[in-house]
Amino acid sequence: MKISVIIPTLNEEATIGGLIESLNRDPYPSKEILVVDGGSTDGTLERAREKGAIVMGEKGPKCPANARNQGADASGSDVLCFLDGDVERVDECFVTHAMRHFEQGDVVGVKCERVTLTETVTGRVLEASRRLRIASIFKRKQSSGFSYANFIRKDAFEATGGFPLLGYGEDRMFWRKLKKYMEENPSRRIAREPESKFYQHRGRSLRELIREHTWYGRTMIPYIRSAKPGMWESVSIVAVPAYIVSMTSIFLIPLSVWFVVLALPYFVRFFTIIFEGIRQKDGYHFIIPLVDATRSVGFVWGILQYLVGGRSMSRGQ
Repeated sequence: MKISVIIPTLNEEATIGGLIESLNRDPYPSKEILVVDGGSTDGTLERAREKGAIVMGEKGPKCPANARNQGADASGSDVLCFLDGDVERVDECFVTHAMRHFEQGDVVGVKCERVTLTETVTGRVLEASRRLRIASIFKRKQSSGFSYANFIRKDAFEATGGFPLLGYGEDRMFWRKLKKYMEENPSRRIAREPESKFYQHRGRSLRELIREHTWYGRTMIPYIRSAKPGMWESVSIVAVPAYIVSMTSIFLIPLSVWFVVLALPYFVRFFTIIFEGIRQKDGYHFIIPLVDATRSVGFVWGILQYLVGGRSMSRGQ
């Protein structure tokens, strides 16, 4: 059974070589690595070719969803595997372990284990933010019923129509389509493979973080219109731009006491951060407000880009 590993890229020189090397070390015999590039200006393409990947230029709208679909169309394999270009590496038998499940005819996809790397200050602060109790509640509520198969049979992928051409949330929308497909084919299932791990960073720098959240902001409104998210996901989406409104209101309180109302949500979050930082004896908690501000500014800037007509899905714009 042949597999194609499809990797959308845009300026991923720092990680693409190591990722492909780790995939090449996997002993599974019938595999190919397809890199679909959205217009990199660094050494991404050279690194990918040096490591033996098949490199394709992305055609049409430049977004990860389109790149994945294009890679799937070009693939002649029985199984597809989707990885992001900023994944650092995979385990040595990442493909081998996952592909064993497809020997069972009822398995339509395999979900692998993501290991979050927090080697930078920004990454450690994001991890501290994730551990805040209120953030954990939102995360659990949003994740309820949500999963994502890294490996999927090509026939099932084609039956779903592939990834919707969205920026933010395209994987979540694809999962909904796959879930519907499985409801229509109740004999099929998704397996979980804990021994197939891939390793990915959470925010290497504030610069990367603001660029990422600008893209989220620019592509969020089309996602909301298409997805009609539930209550908990909507609260989470609104919370991101609300950070900057609430934080800014703190400095406007001298102008009017009414700004206290707007500032109150971030006061609650701020004191939660301080409490958890002291309780966990973790100094990274005290940098969370800076990261909150960075993410919020990027997100709001992206929304403004969308509103004035910058509706591109490209991460590079």
